[in-house]
Amino acid sequence: MYCDLKESLRWQTPMPEAKALARNLESNADRRYRRFLDDGDRVTPAERARLSRAADALPPAALTQCQSSPQGIFAASRMCEREEAIAYFDGAFAAAAIEEGLEAEHMGGTIWSAKGDRSYRQHGLGSGNWRREYSAPVLDGYLPVDTRCPATQGTLPGIESRTEAVETEDEDRLFALLTTAHSLIERGSPLTRRFLEDFARVIVVRNSATDEGFQSAGARVTAGRMVMINPLGADGKPELITDGLVHESIHCAIDHCEFVEPILTVIATDVTIDSPWTGKRLDLNTFIHASFVWYGLVHFWTIANEKAGQTTAGAREMLATARKGFLAVHPSVLIAPHVALLNPEVVQAVGEMRLPG
Repeated sequence: MYCDLKESLRWQTPMPEAKALARNLESNADRRYRRFLDDGDRVTPAERARLSRAADALPPAALTQCQSSPQGIFAASRMCEREEAIAYFDGAFAAAAIEEGLEAEHMGGTIWSAKGDRSYRQHGLGSGNWRREYSAPVLDGYLPVDTRCPATQGTLPGIESRTEAVETEDEDRLFALLTTAHSLIERGSPLTRRFLEDFARVIVVRNSATDEGFQSAGARVTAGRMVMINPLGADGKPELITDGLVHESIHCAIDHCEFVEPILTVIATDVTIDSPWTGKRLDLNTFIHASFVWYGLVHFWTIANEKAGQTTAGAREMLATARKGFLAVHPSVLIAPHVALLNPEVVQAVGEMRLPG
């Protein structure tokens, strides 16, 4: 699987196991949800009865979407606060019911869909008086851009920045920036665009005064969520956002893989490695993620820069950044002292990484 991923990141062939990985993620999310529902410390008998009733009323595909969304996987984990988890499932199940033309219980206030891309509020009495208040724009017909959902504008796992509200008047400009960046992906490599469609579920846009400029981020427990922090800071440099989208999509794919076969053979280790790309000190699992990410980026930008009329100063800068770590020291050298802690196929895949050309 990890060797297949490494080959796919050369952008010559699609990821052969993409559909199987998606199905496995859904099965894993279902098991996690059922454990959550049976956890008496987190779910009261009344809450369990209510959630079970709402879930049983949904078609299987709609229920799966609620359970396996990035926020659904997080909500079922013990990392998520109890009240936040209950609120997510109440809202997601109710929103799904509304969209299926079914009756939804009134929980009070605004409810949000599983991906945080649509919201509803009940107006007047009766189960049929729900109205859609918000629908997020969708990038290239498959990737919603969430700028408003309270759950994703609050505390997110793996992201330390404090968020500030995205101004409504900035939303069109943000979407235009993301559209331009996404078009660079499709022009540079249609297979990279397909990779995003296979593994990315939603883009979350956050503004943060605690971070300088544009950054991208994500977390393993929210597989499929790509977070773009301060994208307006990249205005005029769409290649930065393009790089961020490809970067985070690769993390999403690795997250899918880790639900099947973990990268580490141990539960935890204090081993850290200095990244030859950024200089940051990374834990071993994160360093493996980084090696795959930069491998995919160096191949993407090589292909994009070879396209007639495609190359720009920004694209050349992205390629140089992706190459520099591999030129400094091959990641296989850095993991060599720690191979006993790693999945053997991961060691093989990293060892076979080669620069293009």
